[in-house]
Amino acid sequence: MASSKKSILKTSTQAASALNELEAATTVNEVGSAYHVEDQPQSQHQSFRQSLGDKERERRWIRSNISMKICCSYRENPKLKDYCMCGRRKHKEHTPEALDNPCEGKWSADSEECVQEMPTTAYGEIEFPNANIAKFVRVAADTDMDDVMCLLTKYWGLQKPNLLISVTGGAKNITMSKKLKVAFKTGLLKTAQTTGAWILSGGNHDGVMKYVGEAVNMLQSSSKVVAFGIAPWGTVANKRELSSAQGVWPAYYQLRDEVSKGSKNANLDPNHTHFMLVITELSASLVRRSTLEGSWKSVFLRC
Repeated sequence: MASSKKSILKTSTQAASALNELEAATTVNEVGSAYHVEDQPQSQHQSFRQSLGDKERERRWIRSNISMKICCSYRENPKLKDYCMCGRRKHKEHTPEALDNPCEGKWSADSEECVQEMPTTAYGEIEFPNANIAKFVRVAADTDMDDVMCLLTKYWGLQKPNLLISVTGGAKNITMSKKLKVAFKTGLLKTAQTTGAWILSGGNHDGVMKYVGEAVNMLQSSSKVVAFGIAPWGTVANKRELSSAQGVWPAYYQLRDEVSKGSKNANLDPNHTHFMLVITELSASLVRRSTLEGSWKSVFLRC
């Protein structure tokens, strides 16, 4: 099984390079001026800074064990012009090779003729405008959770949580009274700190997820609360800054205060501490997140 996985990953270098070039040359629905924040004290996330040796060990392990899947055979969606059956745009999210290799017959995510597995090309650290630093990785939705847990504990240095607090809610701006906002933040932090929990959210800088980030940012640098953002890769704004086959330490991520009308993209929240960016269809994002959370729970029970 292990040799099969390594064989698949090693044969995908050219495809990964082509995908990198495509992402680096494209900015989709991500226009607008940079988001500015007030100067803040030293970030609690600065402790993620790694030595060159640690980065290289992490890079090698990720390239050998964490994969992603891309569409390698374009098939037009009859209900959505210039979109593939995989849910991604024709020209901006497919390599030239995929466009030159149209799928014959029914497109299937389980078919090796339609989908190619390769080493992930987005991982490392994100540095936000407020100086916070967060670890991140892009993964396939069906990534082996034992591999994910190895990354989180051995290479990212996280301790197994005693509890998972899953926060769900609308991704759009919501109105919350000052009193309710304070109660939400303090209650969330108290629960997380006293139980040794991880806080899980969609990881975007919108709606209730933004309040999760603001709550974490209230803590002093000596306090440690893990706020994990699990977001679909396809909706991440400014994603080209995160893409590199060799990893990025750090990726300087600018939040955008404007996006094109109708865009489904969203900024990552600058106060979350970790991100898992999952390659999946937008409509399945919440389903995938609940699946991941369930898988984590089963892995923790075995630890």
